[in-house]
Amino acid sequence: MDFDYISSPEIRFLKGLNGKFGKAKTKLIIRFLDAGAVEPSTNQTYSSILKSLATIKSFASGILVPKSYIWPVNKDKYLESATTLVTDAHNLGVEVHAYNFANDQPASYNYSFDPTAEYLQFIDHSNFSVDGMHTDFPSTASAAVAALLANPFSSANLVRNPAAKNQGKFMTLAKFLDFAKTSAVSGILISIENAPYLASKKGLDIVNAVSSALTNASYDKQTTQKVLIQSDDTSVLSMFKNSSSYKRVFKVEETISDASKSAVDKIKKYADAVVVAKTSLIASSNSFLTGLTAVRDKMLAANLSIYVSGLRNELVSMPFDCFSDPLVEMATYAAGLGVDGIITEYPATVSAYFRSPCFDVEANLPFTISPVEPGSLLKEAQPEVPSPCPALDAADIVDPPLPPVVKISETAPVVAPASSPAHPSGQPANAANAALCLLTVMLSFIYLSYQ
Repeated sequence: MDFDYISSPEIRFLKGLNGKFGKAKTKLIIRFLDAGAVEPSTNQTYSSILKSLATIKSFASGILVPKSYIWPVNKDKYLESATTLVTDAHNLGVEVHAYNFANDQPASYNYSFDPTAEYLQFIDHSNFSVDGMHTDFPSTASAAVAALLANPFSSANLVRNPAAKNQGKFMTLAKFLDFAKTSAVSGILISIENAPYLASKKGLDIVNAVSSALTNASYDKQTTQKVLIQSDDTSVLSMFKNSSSYKRVFKVEETISDASKSAVDKIKKYADAVVVAKTSLIASSNSFLTGLTAVRDKMLAANLSIYVSGLRNELVSMPFDCFSDPLVEMATYAAGLGVDGIITEYPATVSAYFRSPCFDVEANLPFTISPVEPGSLLKEAQPEVPSPCPALDAADIVDPPLPPVVKISETAPVVAPASSPAHPSGQPANAANAALCLLTVMLSFIYLSYQ
């Protein structure tokens, strides 16, 4: 039997296993107990042993530590700053695993009693990610990894670049703005979400933070790049109404099929553009496009720019009409509907589409990336409806009255009729009776032959 990991809190035991297992198959992990506990082989506390990660690497592939070694919790049950343990260990090539996770043991108020939030704190941090977590509730940990990270189509076995799943890190807004200024892009979009919660619960003025960062980066004075401020909160957008350098974008969270004039007028009061889901512009059913909604015309009538979101490259995200081609879907919204922008998780694909001369359907080229006509494939896919079966009529129910009962004399001689009366089958009655008798005899024979 092969083992992926063997862990122990005793160094002597792990050293004794060295060479007995292939390192490629079985990794030896030293398990750290409480910081003040003494390791029996060396008579040192685990906190002192942890200071020499290079020594640990000589006999183990990694360390298994209590989660508090990575994210300490103070006496008031709030998280303190993370230690550098994971970063230091990874710099030396030592794996880091954490334990003491349990759904029924609340760890910190920072997680709001949500165990998945705690798991994500260890694997989705901007500066580090542990290599593994040991828990009494593995289904919760699996849900945190599989369902709450950025992989929306894992259920369809469509994984996004698994080789780079632990690479990269989050940028601060200031660094993002510096990066954008040196990039060949026409503009930037900053999405502000949960502003009321951050203000009332966390004491964070997100609007002021964004505004200050843009000012410090001189985006309030430049005209080279567009600056789009997006939010689903009109109070947030109203804070930027005096900033003529920025374009305000209202995000419609719901999928809609129409918009009243009063609703559009309200949007126009707070924003210059609107972001809607792709299904709000073109309705669909069972992965078939069914037709255009009224949203586009209503927004254009109010002189609002329209940005469409939700376009992805994964084939399961596209309607059948696009034949699993993301460029065709982009053409449907860009060339077909004339939207002003596309919000996507695959910007390289969008960039390739707009750089291609084939995107221009008016260029009279031998080949163009043509939009689809919503509803046309559904019409072709629907089978021809056969004529309905006839309805049941009263004439099919009512039979003629029974004939009168004739009086037959018991002593009267039996006289064969001159001719057999006609029957619906066209055969004489005696022939039918003979056939019935013959059939009965045959059935009896078959029955007896199987006794």
